[in-house]
Amino acid sequence: MEVLVDTSGKMGPVEKTITVRSNDPVQPELVLTLKVRVKSIAHGDTSVESSSIFQGECRRCHVNAGSGLSGRRLFEADCAMCHRTKDEDYSPGSPVEVLRLIPVEVLEQGIRNGVSGTSMPGFAKSEGGPLDESQVRSLVDYLSGPR
Repeated sequence: MEVLVDTSGKMGPVEKTITVRSNDPVQPELVLTLKVRVKSIAHGDTSVESSSIFQGECRRCHVNAGSGLSGRRLFEADCAMCHRTKDEDYSPGSPVEVLRLIPVEVLEQGIRNGVSGTSMPGFAKSEGGPLDESQVRSLVDYLSGPR
């Protein structure tokens, strides 16, 4: 049996279950648990937890460039490195074309609080991130606004 785990948009520990069904009368169903640790392509063999982008050396690339910015400029400074276009080589997060299709409430929730099961941490200050409410809203407006 071959199993393929799609690790796009994921980093750190990931757990998936696989249900195998057969005609075995004793045990017709078996649940397997696959545990993997996804390492970042951008960071080599270093295993990075998503919230660590707000600290130390990581902060330089993931936070400082967008300090004081909003909307498109903030997205390009701090978000685009993970949310590239679908045509670019590597994008650990959803490409910007996909983000634009997400309902506004879901998009705002993801930016503010993070997305469970992915490498997207909560960027709101209330979640330990660097963004105030107006910056979160500006990203939502940029991504959901006119194309």
